[in-house]
Amino acid sequence: MPALVVFAVSPLFGTGAEVSDDIGTKGKRVRFLKAIGQSLTSHYGVILDLVALYSADSAAVPELLKLAALLQSAHKAAPGKDAEELIPYAEPGDILEAQRSASELSRLAESLPALLQQEMGLREERQRQAQHTVPPEALSREVDMQAVQQHIIAATAEVRQQLADTRQAITELQEREMGLAGALERRRAEVRGAAARVEALAAARPAHAAEEDTLRAQLHALFDEYNQATRNREWLHAQIRQQRAGDTILAEEKTERLRAEIQDAEARMLAGQGRIKRRSSCSSDSGSGSSGSDSDKDADVSSARWLPAGVSGDVSRSLLRTPALMSARVGMPSSYRPGLAKFGTYADDF
Repeated sequence: MPALVVFAVSPLFGTGAEVSDDIGTKGKRVRFLKAIGQSLTSHYGVILDLVALYSADSAAVPELLKLAALLQSAHKAAPGKDAEELIPYAEPGDILEAQRSASELSRLAESLPALLQQEMGLREERQRQAQHTVPPEALSREVDMQAVQQHIIAATAEVRQQLADTRQAITELQEREMGLAGALERRRAEVRGAAARVEALAAARPAHAAEEDTLRAQLHALFDEYNQATRNREWLHAQIRQQRAGDTILAEEKTERLRAEIQDAEARMLAGQGRIKRRSSCSSDSGSGSSGSDSDKDADVSSARWLPAGVSGDVSRSLLRTPALMSARVGMPSSYRPGLAKFGTYADDF
């Protein structure tokens, strides 16, 4: 909208500059504002903020006020001239267009305060949108179109090169894909052939297959038998060890009983020998007038000999004077091995 206002009042300044009236695009509006600004600066020394005019917001109002003040000062400087001299003659169609523009300006002027109140709230959104548009400093400096064109040509060439590289990579990838597809098809054919050969070999059993199955079944049976025999042998070893321990305990108990019986027998034997000695001493103290028959009848007990059980023949006097204690010689037989009569062999022989 500020560009339209500047375009409408530009003929009134009389700068004589030829300005294009085409402001339909962004670039054309930029060139139009730059031309108007340069002409006003060179003729009247008025410096306009072109960025503010281009932004078309509240910042453009002071610049439009500058133009209005310039026109007002020019009007006051020529009081003798009437309005017809200041305003050139126009066609009726142009007058109607000016009236419509004036009505539009009046309507916009009425809505200007409300829009200015909304300006603070819309500033952030405007700044965010401005980041994606032409930067303000780009409008305030001269644009080297030749440099821009060179940059565009270089960027276009780079993009074309990237496109060619991408197409080449796609072509190579398609060739590799076709090669892999052929390799996969050959591998599938090999797998199908191998599967057919396996099926044929499975269908044709060799001559020794039946014998192999029989031997395998016998092997399983032998293994089960061996396993059972091993378990039985371990169990028998455990039973033998348990029986040996029980026989050892029984033998020790029997030995203890036998030792006790022998000690009792020795005690009785020693007690009887003492009585014999006392009787012998009593017989020697009796009178010598005893008859021979009496002496024959009363045998010399001093010469009496007591023989332990199982001892026959003559024994030494030391044995008669000091009877041997059988309990001292009674112990565990060195050749005793329990379980002989019960098992017929020993656990150590396994």
